[in-house]
Amino acid sequence: MQDLILQTKLQPPQIRGKILYRERLLSLLKKNLDKKLILICADAGYGKTTLLTQFCSKLDKLFMFYDLDATDNDIATFFNYLVEGIQRHYADFGQRTRTVILQTRNIEIIVGTFINEFIEKCSSVISDAKKESGDFYIILDDYHHLQQNKEIGNALDYLLRHLPHNLHLIISSRSTPPLNLAYYLAKQELFRLEKWHLQFTIKEIQELLNEIYGLKIPKTEIELIEKHSEGWITAIQLILQRISTSGEDKAKETLNGYIASGEEVFNYFAHEVFESQSKEIHNFLIKTSILAEMDKESCNYLLKIKDADRMLKNLESEHIFITKINNNFYRYHPLFREFLNNRLKISLSSRQINWLYQRAGQYF
Repeated sequence: MQDLILQTKLQPPQIRGKILYRERLLSLLKKNLDKKLILICADAGYGKTTLLTQFCSKLDKLFMFYDLDATDNDIATFFNYLVEGIQRHYADFGQRTRTVILQTRNIEIIVGTFINEFIEKCSSVISDAKKESGDFYIILDDYHHLQQNKEIGNALDYLLRHLPHNLHLIISSRSTPPLNLAYYLAKQELFRLEKWHLQFTIKEIQELLNEIYGLKIPKTEIELIEKHSEGWITAIQLILQRISTSGEDKAKETLNGYIASGEEVFNYFAHEVFESQSKEIHNFLIKTSILAEMDKESCNYLLKIKDADRMLKNLESEHIFITKINNNFYRYHPLFREFLNNRLKISLSSRQINWLYQRAGQYF
């Protein structure tokens, strides 16, 4: 089993390139280290992994980092990586857990053995400054790759219910993990960072410009960047790279040209978000993109369907660049909506598009 472990999956990414330390968010994480679960959940490209990388570089407690991907969609593989990560700090840990993994797929037995062995082998060992508190953090990055795996989801839920007081989970994901989050929130055992936390403020965009890119541009341009991106760091960095290349004296022209084309952002949406969705989701996304705001009734009417409520809640849960603006209405991120509008023109004929607009007009 040990030979199957890819060691690089257990190494936190290195901090490279032009990165602004997110002191505002790092401070929030530090204040909530006592929680059983810290969940960082947001759409693609909002800087979740970068934030975790910064967090790991400053964390003065023991932790393991596990970079998840589609190859981890097996409970035996998943727990073998957890064992390997903990063994880097506690060499005697894991023998019993690995034996049980070979013998059964019973979640309670696997997780129960894992917990008992952690208490016996890890909780009582104190040999250096980082171990004095006894706290240990399991950091799972990109959990959305395991989103559909009910077995691992149930195992994590069982683990959370019975976590030793000094063991904590930190999970980042594009999708909301299928855990009983309301239970942990009610018991004050959960801290969540969401998209609106991760969005760059005007102050942070200014700091990124001045301190990291060495650029000084007028406040009106900074405000336009913030409005155009809605704090989405992927778009902000693409814009700043363009301005850095063309020069700050041409910032306004570069910014206007970038907003007009949108090519790089559209390519990002295509590869990172759109192509991985089902045909049903594709159809729903491109057709509802004609609506500035939408609710289940307007979507049901527009598309002649009956399950728009399910679709909207699914998009929200999966963090597909959609925001709930009140109890009933949603809207797409402006850049994502623009991308979808372009897809609509490619996918449907002018006659079909006109029909959609007419139907929307009849509803509103």
